Amino acid sequence: MTALVEPITGAERYARALETKNLTVKTLERCDVDQLIAAGWAGNGDPGKQLALALYRLQVVRDRSGLAAVVERAGLVLQDRLKGRGLITRTSRQALVVNTLRHWLNPTCDWCMGRCYVEMEGSPTLSLQECDACHGTGRTPLSRVIPSKQRGHAEWLQSEWDRAVSEVIGAMAAHLRPSLEL
Repeated sequence: MTALVEPITGAERYARALETKNLTVKTLERCDVDQLIAAGWAGNGDPGKQLALALYRLQVVRDRSGLAAVVERAGLVLQDRLKGRGLITRTSRQALVVNTLRHWLNPTCDWCMGRCYVEMEGSPTLSLQECDACHGTGRTPLSRVIPSKQRGHAEWLQSEWDRAVSEVIGAMAAHLRPSLEL
Protein backbone atom coordinates (compact mmCIF):
# COMPACT_ATOMS: atom_id res chain seq x y z
CA MET A 1 0.00 0.00 0.00
CA THR A 2 1.43 3.39 -0.93
CA ALA A 3 1.36 6.25 1.51
CA LEU A 4 -0.38 9.44 0.53
CA VAL A 5 2.04 12.30 0.16
CA GLU A 6 0.66 15.72 0.90
CA PRO A 7 1.74 18.44 -1.51
CA ILE A 8 4.44 20.74 -0.22
CA THR A 9 3.19 24.21 0.73
CA GLY A 10 4.61 27.50 -0.46
CA ALA A 11 5.86 28.20 3.06
CA GLU A 12 7.67 24.85 3.13
CA ARG A 13 9.24 25.54 -0.27
CA TYR A 14 10.39 28.96 0.93
CA ALA A 15 11.80 27.51 4.16
CA ARG A 16 13.69 24.87 2.19
CA ALA A 17 15.02 27.50 -0.22
CA LEU A 18 16.29 29.65 2.64
CA GLU A 19 18.34 26.70 3.90
CA THR A 20 19.58 25.43 0.52
CA LYS A 21 23.19 25.15 -0.43
CA ASN A 22 22.33 24.40 -4.07
CA LEU A 23 21.92 27.67 -5.95
CA THR A 24 21.87 26.04 -9.38
CA VAL A 25 19.28 27.57 -11.70
CA LYS A 26 17.26 25.00 -13.61
CA THR A 27 15.51 26.23 -16.72
CA LEU A 28 12.67 23.72 -17.10
CA GLU A 29 11.62 23.05 -13.53
CA ARG A 30 11.09 25.06 -10.37
CA CYS A 31 13.95 25.04 -7.91
CA ASP A 32 15.01 26.68 -4.65
CA VAL A 33 16.57 29.60 -6.50
CA ASP A 34 13.18 30.42 -8.04
CA GLN A 35 11.74 30.79 -4.53
CA LEU A 36 14.54 33.15 -3.51
CA ILE A 37 14.21 35.19 -6.70
CA ALA A 38 10.44 35.46 -6.20
CA ALA A 39 11.01 36.65 -2.61
CA GLY A 40 13.51 39.22 -3.84
CA TRP A 41 11.10 40.54 -6.44
CA ALA A 42 8.24 40.62 -3.93
CA GLY A 43 10.18 42.87 -1.56
CA ASN A 44 12.06 44.85 -4.20
CA GLY A 45 12.49 48.53 -3.37
CA ASP A 46 9.62 48.86 -0.90
CA PRO A 47 10.57 49.06 2.79
CA GLY A 48 7.06 47.92 3.83
CA LYS A 49 7.28 44.83 1.65
CA GLN A 50 10.81 44.14 2.86
CA LEU A 51 9.52 44.25 6.44
CA ALA A 52 6.69 41.90 5.47
CA LEU A 53 9.19 39.51 3.87
CA ALA A 54 11.33 39.58 7.03
CA LEU A 55 8.20 38.87 9.12
CA TYR A 56 7.29 35.98 6.80
CA ARG A 57 10.81 34.58 7.17
CA LEU A 58 10.41 34.76 10.97
CA GLN A 59 7.12 32.86 10.70
CA VAL A 60 8.39 30.20 8.35
CA VAL A 61 11.88 29.35 9.58
CA ARG A 62 11.99 31.02 12.99
CA ASP A 63 15.36 32.49 11.98
CA ARG A 64 15.95 35.14 14.64
CA SER A 65 19.08 36.60 13.05
CA GLY A 66 17.21 39.60 11.64
CA LEU A 67 14.97 40.12 14.66
CA ALA A 68 16.55 43.38 15.85
CA ALA A 69 16.11 44.96 12.41
CA VAL A 70 12.48 43.79 12.25
CA VAL A 71 11.74 45.26 15.68
CA GLU A 72 13.41 48.55 14.70
CA ARG A 73 11.50 48.84 11.39
CA ALA A 74 8.20 47.84 12.99
CA GLY A 75 8.84 50.40 15.73
CA LEU A 76 9.24 53.11 13.08
CA VAL A 77 5.95 52.06 11.47
CA LEU A 78 4.28 52.31 14.86
CA GLN A 79 5.94 55.67 15.50
CA ASP A 80 4.44 57.01 12.24
CA ARG A 81 1.02 55.79 13.34
CA LEU A 82 1.36 57.45 16.75
CA LYS A 83 2.37 60.91 15.50
CA GLY A 84 0.08 63.45 17.09
CA ARG A 85 -1.62 60.85 19.33
CA GLY A 86 0.36 61.36 22.46
CA LEU A 87 3.84 60.48 23.53
CA ILE A 88 5.14 56.95 23.82
CA THR A 89 8.81 56.51 24.61
CA ARG A 90 11.14 54.60 22.31
CA THR A 91 11.62 51.97 25.03
CA SER A 92 7.85 51.52 25.49
CA ARG A 93 7.36 51.39 21.72
CA GLN A 94 10.04 48.71 21.34
CA ALA A 95 8.58 46.68 24.22
CA LEU A 96 5.15 46.90 22.60
CA VAL A 97 6.54 45.76 19.25
CA VAL A 98 8.52 42.90 20.84
CA ASN A 99 5.56 41.62 22.89
CA THR A 100 3.18 41.99 19.96
CA LEU A 101 5.61 40.20 17.65
CA ARG A 102 6.14 37.39 20.17
CA HIS A 103 2.37 36.89 20.37
CA TRP A 104 1.94 37.17 16.58
CA LEU A 105 4.62 34.53 15.94
CA ASN A 106 3.34 32.13 18.61
CA PRO A 107 -0.20 32.80 19.85
CA THR A 108 -0.58 29.25 21.20
CA CYS A 109 -1.95 29.10 24.74
CA ASP A 110 0.78 28.07 27.18
CA TRP A 111 -1.67 26.49 29.62
CA CYS A 112 -3.36 24.00 27.29
CA MET A 113 -0.64 23.96 24.58
CA GLY A 114 -3.27 24.91 22.01
CA ARG A 115 -5.50 21.91 22.71
CA CYS A 116 -8.37 24.11 23.99
CA TYR A 117 -9.30 21.72 26.81
CA VAL A 118 -7.87 20.82 30.21
CA GLU A 119 -5.97 17.55 30.51
CA MET A 120 -7.53 14.89 32.69
CA GLU A 121 -5.09 14.19 35.48
CA GLY A 122 -3.54 10.75 35.17
CA SER A 123 -5.09 10.16 31.75
CA PRO A 124 -3.80 10.59 28.19
CA THR A 125 -7.09 12.21 27.18
CA LEU A 126 -8.51 15.69 27.49
CA SER A 127 -11.47 16.60 29.65
CA LEU A 128 -14.61 18.31 28.37
CA GLN A 129 -13.71 21.43 30.37
CA GLU A 130 -12.45 24.34 28.26
CA CYS A 131 -9.11 25.87 29.21
CA ASP A 132 -9.68 28.78 31.59
CA ALA A 133 -6.68 30.70 30.23
CA CYS A 134 -7.77 30.82 26.57
CA HIS A 135 -11.50 30.09 27.00
CA GLY A 136 -11.24 27.14 24.63
CA THR A 137 -9.65 28.96 21.70
CA GLY A 138 -6.18 27.42 21.98
CA ARG A 139 -4.70 30.92 21.62
CA THR A 140 -3.35 33.23 24.30
CA PRO A 141 -5.59 36.29 24.39
CA LEU A 142 -3.74 39.47 23.47
CA SER A 143 -5.09 40.97 26.71
CA ARG A 144 -2.77 38.68 28.70
CA VAL A 145 0.28 39.97 26.83
CA ILE A 146 -0.36 43.66 26.13
CA PRO A 147 -1.55 46.30 28.64
CA SER A 148 -5.03 47.63 27.92
CA LYS A 149 -3.77 51.14 27.04
CA GLN A 150 -1.64 49.72 24.22
CA ARG A 151 -3.86 46.86 23.05
CA GLY A 152 -5.38 48.83 20.16
CA HIS A 153 -1.91 49.53 18.80
CA ALA A 154 -0.94 45.86 19.17
CA GLU A 155 -4.09 44.73 17.34
CA TRP A 156 -3.38 47.26 14.58
CA LEU A 157 0.23 46.03 14.27
CA GLN A 158 -0.86 42.39 14.03
CA SER A 159 -3.51 43.15 11.40
CA GLU A 160 -0.98 45.21 9.41
CA TRP A 161 1.52 42.36 9.58
CA ASP A 162 -1.12 39.84 8.49
CA ARG A 163 -2.13 42.04 5.55
CA ALA A 164 1.45 42.82 4.48
CA VAL A 165 2.61 39.20 4.73
CA SER A 166 -0.42 38.07 2.69
CA GLU A 167 0.48 40.61 0.01
CA VAL A 168 4.09 39.43 -0.11
CA ILE A 169 3.02 35.77 -0.32
CA GLY A 170 0.69 36.71 -3.18
CA ALA A 171 3.46 38.61 -4.96
CA MET A 172 5.81 35.65 -4.56
CA ALA A 173 3.17 33.30 -5.95
CA ALA A 174 2.56 35.65 -8.89
CA HIS A 175 6.29 35.63 -9.73
CA LEU A 176 6.32 31.83 -9.57
CA ARG A 177 3.24 31.42 -11.76
CA PRO A 178 4.20 30.14 -15.21
CA SER A 179 4.04 32.65 -18.04
CA LEU A 180 1.09 32.17 -20.40
CA GLU A 181 2.76 33.84 -23.36
CA LEU A 182 2.56 31.89 -26.61
